Amino acid sequence: MNEYLKDFIKHFFIGGVVIGIYAVVTKYISPGYAAHVASSLPIVVTYIAVITYYNYSMKKTINILYLSFFAGLIWQMYVLVYYLGLKNNLSMVKTIALCIMVYLALSYLLYLYLKKLY
Repeated sequence: MNEYLKDFIKHFFIGGVVIGIYAVVTKYISPGYAAHVASSLPIVVTYIAVITYYNYSMKKTINILYLSFFAGLIWQMYVLVYYLGLKNNLSMVKTIALCIMVYLALSYLLYLYLKKLY
C-alpha cells in the first residue's frame, strides 16, 4: 500500500474518533460541553506540533505554533461572525457563507504576512 495512503488512513481514523466523541457528547451530554472542548482543547494543534517535531525539527515546530497563535485569532473571528450573524437573525446559510468569506480573506492575509513560516 502506498505510504501516503497508509498515513492518510491512520490520521483519518484518529480524527474520526475525535469527531465521533464530539458528536456523542453533543447529542447525549451537552452541545455546550462539546463546543467548549472543541474550541478550547488544543488537540489538533498539539497533534500537528508532535508530527512536525518528529518529521522536521524543533525550529519548525516553534514556527508552526507561532503561526497557530494567529490562526487561532482568525478562528475566534469566525466564531464571533457566526454568533453575530445568527443573533441578528441572518439565515444559517448566509451566516456560514459570510463566515467562510471572512475566514478565507483573513487566512489569505495571514499567509501573505507569515508565508515564510509555511
